[in-house]
Amino acid sequence: MHKRIRDLREANNYRQIDIAEKLNMSQQQYQKYESGIVTPSINILVSIADLYNVSVDFLLGRTNYKKVVQSMYIAESIMKHMYYVNKHVPL
Repeated sequence: MHKRIRDLREANNYRQIDIAEKLNMSQQQYQKYESGIVTPSINILVSIADLYNVSVDFLLGRTNYKKVVQSMYIAESIMKHMYYVNKHVPL
């Protein structure tokens, strides 16, 4: 998780102090999240996800799709395909 948080910050050309200010904390506290010394609370995770417009699942490494919409679209496509296969292919 900490690597994804750092990678997102760097990809968006932010400094640690910039993100720390947006999250109303010290740069030292934020640096602990990026280094993996401290695990962010769920509230901080949600704030970071909102800041970068990604899902919390992406931050946690549960998916490689950054946005919830992408995940939902893929799930919907799979469900439609499964419905079609089940309806048209005899078992």
